[in-house]
Amino acid sequence: MPAGELDTALAALRDAVGGQTGEIEIIWRPGR
Repeated sequence: MPAGELDTALAALRDAVGGQTGEIEIIWRPGR
């Protein structure tokens, strides 16, 4: 998955959760 698509997915996820994706972003971040 291209990084741009991942950013879009994260943005949608953040929007769905109401901006509380601090932990989720770390889990989903590529190269973790």
